[in-house]
Amino acid sequence: MPWSMQFQGNFFIHGPTVYPDGSPTPLSYSGGCIRVALDNVEEIFNIVNVGAFIQPSSNLLYQKFLNNGNRLAAAR
Repeated sequence: MPWSMQFQGNFFIHGPTVYPDGSPTPLSYSGGCIRVALDNVEEIFNIVNVGAFIQPSSNLLYQKFLNNGNRLAAAR
């Protein structure tokens, strides 16, 4: 996971994930992490300090994703 930042337990903020062959994983595949576009995640990585307080919240884009019948896969 490029530019990974662990913020709680097994949850990370990171860039797009890919399969070993380089093809992107579906956006719906998630274990609860926050996936950020590659053109933004490096900047976030460079400005967030270790120990920073992270408060995830939902947003309109995420709600639209869910309202379109999408689901996130849960890792167990």
